[in-house]
Amino acid sequence: TLTLNAAEGGFFTVALSENVTTWTINNLPAGRATVITVRFTQDSTDRTVVSTINSTAAKTQGGGPWTMSSGAIDLVTVLYDGTNYYLIPQQDWS
Repeated sequence: TLTLNAAEGGFFTVALSENVTTWTINNLPAGRATVITVRFTQDSTDRTVVSTINSTAAKTQGGGPWTMSSGAIDLVTVLYDGTNYYLIPQQDWS
């Protein structure tokens, strides 16, 4: 489970040592858009992160699930518009 607290800022660093099967963002401000960015770094094993946040399927470019880069760093911006989550990945940083 990955839990982020939006009240703690807009940038989070996550070192993955296992797959993320549940993703929660707490304390999103009501009535306004919120943007956070997460830097995901994998260990020596390729990891997966679900494209569902707070039990809501996130919208992605092309409508498919987001897939992490293999053995690299991915930066993922999450735009929450008060209803929907949009994942905007910038992938394969090394």
